[in-house]
Amino acid sequence: MAPFKDYLETGKDPKPGLWRTFVGLLLIFAGLLITTMIGTVLGYLLMPLVFGIDSSALELQDLLGQSEMLLLSAVIGIALMHPVMALIVRFLHGRPYRTLLGAAERLNRRNLTVGMLAALGATALATPLSVFLGLVEITPQELAPNWWLGAVIIAFLIVFQASAEEVIFRGYLVQGFGNAAPRGWSGALLWALLPALLFTAIHLNGNFDQHGQMHLLAVFAFALFAAALVYVTGGLSAAIGYHIMNNWLALIVFRSELGIEGMGAFEVRFGDNALGMMMAVECLSLLVLFFVMRRFVRPE
Repeated sequence: MAPFKDYLETGKDPKPGLWRTFVGLLLIFAGLLITTMIGTVLGYLLMPLVFGIDSSALELQDLLGQSEMLLLSAVIGIALMHPVMALIVRFLHGRPYRTLLGAAERLNRRNLTVGMLAALGATALATPLSVFLGLVEITPQELAPNWWLGAVIIAFLIVFQASAEEVIFRGYLVQGFGNAAPRGWSGALLWALLPALLFTAIHLNGNFDQHGQMHLLAVFAFALFAAALVYVTGGLSAAIGYHIMNNWLALIVFRSELGIEGMGAFEVRFGDNALGMMMAVECLSLLVLFFVMRRFVRPE
């Protein structure tokens, strides 16, 4: 499609070479290691403010095992990747950071809004349907006195965390592999599938039971969905909007047995043998949502 072709043209390097993308990938993972360490330190300092937990009263091993600590260190660490990516793109590829956003080299407010509304609408429809079918059970949680303050802080951090993930996996890697890949479906295996697998890999949490497997499948499905949005729009705006709203809902509004537990106001528990059905429903929902969103997004 023309928008995607323009997006790849925007991402062409003055210094061409696929090897630069692979070197950049190594630098990204090195950067993630460093920023996650910084995120852990900052998370330790923010724990009392965000979650009302006295981190100084916990042993280091117990602290690092806290789901709240995992959430903070991950969100802060990935959010800090924006300056890292700016340095990689400028000095390794010789182009501005803004070329990762789209052919217009800026975010498209319409597509950003459509992405956010799509995630919100999909959740508003799927949640009561899943409860009605007996796939999930949702119960309100007792909130800490300073819950609202923690929610505001996490929501602010998620804006940078979600957008950084899109810049890395649907921006940098899609442009880098897309410009090197042949056109057509064979090329899509490189520019869409490989970044989706890498995106799924960074969401590994050591849980490989049925819940963990379903979590990874859901992450992989989302990665392909976001890549499809980039393909039809030629930019990251719709994917960023969807990702931000999805993470707000997953980490602030709801909490579940899948992935890192957030600070959700409502706990989601899956019914017996419901995970497979939930996965099928989610994949079908993303497919339908993609075709609906195509009517409202605009080429960037």
